[in-house]
Amino acid sequence: MTVLFWIRKNKLNKHNEAAIYCRITVNGIRANDFSTNIFTNTKNWDSKKQKIKNDDVKQNQLTAIRQRIVALHIDFEMKGIPVTAEIIKSIYTQKEVPKQKLTIQQLFDEFFESEKRNANRLSITVTFYKRRLKPLFLFISEKKSRELTITDIKPQFADELTEWLLNTKNYNPNYAQKVIQISKMMFNYALKRQYIVANPFVFIKIKGRQKPLIVLCKEELQKIMNHHFASPRLQEVADLFLLQCFTGMAYVDLISFDKKTHLQNGFISINRQKSETESLIPLFPETIALFEKYDYKIPQITNQKYNAYIKEVAEIVGIEKALTTHVGLKTCGSILLNEGVSIEVVSRILGHKDTKITQHIYARVNELRIKREMACVNLKPEPKAVDPKLN
Repeated sequence: MTVLFWIRKNKLNKHNEAAIYCRITVNGIRANDFSTNIFTNTKNWDSKKQKIKNDDVKQNQLTAIRQRIVALHIDFEMKGIPVTAEIIKSIYTQKEVPKQKLTIQQLFDEFFESEKRNANRLSITVTFYKRRLKPLFLFISEKKSRELTITDIKPQFADELTEWLLNTKNYNPNYAQKVIQISKMMFNYALKRQYIVANPFVFIKIKGRQKPLIVLCKEELQKIMNHHFASPRLQEVADLFLLQCFTGMAYVDLISFDKKTHLQNGFISINRQKSETESLIPLFPETIALFEKYDYKIPQITNQKYNAYIKEVAEIVGIEKALTTHVGLKTCGSILLNEGVSIEVVSRILGHKDTKITQHIYARVNELRIKREMACVNLKPEPKAVDPKLN
């Protein structure tokens, strides 16, 4: 946050003094400037230091304003509550923060209209978010009134919802985590729109359970590679899945692959839609063969049908694991790590923002890598060297 003072030279009072204005900026976004109700002769104003010369009383008043504004910002930071410059200005000037008497349903409708207009948000993601908020409305209908306004939602409400999700309904912590996460997103939207002064979900954290990492080993991958499927649709899905296993691309990135745009200098260079981070993917001979099979034009299929058909593929070749599009990209990361590729390179290929994400997902290594690395361990003591002078 920055606090800047400036004077309006083109408008003087009857004493030929200029008004001093204050400008608050938080995270690069500033509030409308406001008058401090302090006036000074333009000759006494030091614009570089933003100070009044030759008038300690007025300068102390100006310092007090700065300290008050900084203290407000620190208070929000200490509480972990997101805040805007306009909110700090409104609190300082003791004006009512603009509040819309929106119900939860009205906020829900407005938030998702905004999400639909977001170019970086897939329609399937918006649908997923909507489904995840059903428990929120079920809780409101059971415990509260559906006509609750968003300003009625306090941190206590968020605590009660969390308790209800985990203990009353016994939802899986991972599911409850998503409900809270998307509720928090919706109220962050309300905060940015200045409908509320604080997000009631900001302190709520649910620790999810680590899901088992489902990946294929090279032998299982070979089963799919060697099988010729009688059904064209199953063959296409099997090939798409293999491309994911060879490249680490997510479904949405693979479906949107374009040779002219993404194939550069023998690499696939593509921004992952989920993280907006560039993936730099080397091409194996098997990858090139599959791309050439389809003339680099990826067969188009919905995510829902893909996940249904890939399970048929697994059943036909005798793989008992539940295959999904996620298994394909995670298989790529697992195989690369088990083959000794550094975690930094794997992270770059998968388009992770940080190697910590890669470490978190692939923390569990398989037996193959354990056996390979343990083979280098020698528990026998080294033979003592014989001094040739003693012989």
